[in-house]
Order: sequence, then C-alpha cells, then structure tokens
Amino acid sequence: MLPPLAERYLARLGIAKPAQANLATLSTILEAHLRAIPWENVTSFTGTPVSMEKEDVLSKLLEERRGGYCLEHAALSRAALAALGFKTEAILARVYFGPTEDSPTAQTHCGTVVHIDGAEYLFDAGFGRSTPSIPVCLNSGSAVQEGPYGAYRVRPAAEAREAVGPNKMGDDVILVLESRFGDAWTPLYGFTPRPVVDTDIIAMNWYICTYPGGLFSSNLLCATWDGDYRVTCFGKHFKKVTEQGTTEADVANRDDVQHWLCTQMGLDLDDQLVDAVWDKLGKL
Repeated sequence: MLPPLAERYLARLGIAKPAQANLATLSTILEAHLRAIPWENVTSFTGTPVSMEKEDVLSKLLEERRGGYCLEHAALSRAALAALGFKTEAILARVYFGPTEDSPTAQTHCGTVVHIDGAEYLFDAGFGRSTPSIPVCLNSGSAVQEGPYGAYRVRPAAEAREAVGPNKMGDDVILVLESRFGDAWTPLYGFTPRPVVDTDIIAMNWYICTYPGGLFSSNLLCATWDGDYRVTCFGKHFKKVTEQGTTEADVANRDDVQHWLCTQMGLDLDDQLVDAVWDKLGKL
C-alpha cells in the first residue's frame, strides 16, 4: 500500500502506481508532472507571500489545481518521490538563463537530485518554459542527453565558464546545466551537487516572493506544457505554441486574464484572484 502522499501525487499526475523506483519510472513521473502541474507565480505577483510549509505546498499543487514556481515544485517532487521509494535531496542553483547582470545571481533556483543505482539524476519540474523534460544524469560528463522534447548536458564549471561569463559563474559552482536551442547550447543554471537544509530554502523563498522590484513580485510569469502545445506568459504577453502555429496576445481586460490563466493554462483561480491579477497587470 502506498503512503498517502504518493497516492495524492499519482492521482494529480493521472498515472498508475509504478512497479519499482527506477530511471524509467522517474522519467514517466517527470513527464506526467510537467503535463499536469503548471509553473506560475500568481500568488507572489498578487502580493501574497508564498508559504513553504509542506502541507500548504502539497494542497496548493495537488488539490487546489494550482501551479507554483521552482521551490514549490521541488518541495513537492522531493517529498512525493521519497514517498514512492526514491532517495532525494534538494539543491539550490544560480540562474544564468535570462538575467543579464555580469555578476553571480543569488541561488534562486531549486531542484531535486535523485539517487538511482549509484548515479545521480537532476529531476527539475520547475524551470518554467525551459524546464528539462527528462531526468538529467549528473555522472555522464559532458555527454549530450537526448530526450523526446529537448537535449541537455551537464558541464564542469571550468568548461562552461566562457559561455556563462567569468564574472557571472559564482566561485562555488561545480556543474552547469545546458540546454540546446536550435544549434546552440545555452547555460541554464550552475550548482554544486550537495544537499541544502530547509531553512536555506525558506529564506530564499522569502526573498524571491517579497523582494520589492524582484522578478517574481513584479512580473506575471507562467508556463504550461503538454507535449503537443506550450503556453507561456511574461507580464501581459501570452503565447501559445502548437503544431498548427503560434498564437500571441497582450491581455487587455479581466476576461482576457481569465481566459488565458484559467482556460488555456488550466489554473483554478477564484474571481477574487483573477481580479487581483488584472488589477496589477492593468497598472504595468
């Protein structure tokens, strides 16, 4: 009999009880997680600090039909995978994809390392539109790891320093995750594969969701993916990409907000929260 958390997680993902805790199972879980649970920062954008209390995170992402940002996805992944028999630990990372500063960013990204048969795999369901779609092996050197929806590699910091920028790397970084976009490799984030304690995550979460002028407190950011399509947003601008083409729009009123967030992205937002999103977006 599975632990209650494992049952709740599998029900949210819409998949059956796995036969064993192996790499094939981990890959199936990651793809199902990405399809089922969006990446979004509606809570912090509308001015409410995000709770990292375990049951608050689980209830929000599993029963309330909401999504979350990286720390929430990682907290859920870490606990749920452990309940399914995997050995897990948290890591914090310095993001390179997006920020333009020529200095190290804070460790604002959180992922989960899973140990399987003596190897370590990065399970990351919370990097927005650039989330790795497969568990990425950390013990494969710089070998390219191909997935059905993208390719990734993990390079030692010394090899990736030029691509990242020598002043941007961070002296503590040992490994850098890169993703292939077209013919080019892009550094996503750098980290040291060692566990961090919950208080480090709680402190970083408070900074992420409350810092005045910060990315997550000042901008609406969302991403959802279902293999055949992807919906993303930054501020007022939404984009849906399918095999048939791309649809883009800037929301102009409350009904547009509800359409994109609730209908297109599948978020279960009450009227008050939709109002709060539009009230802040309308002032941008």
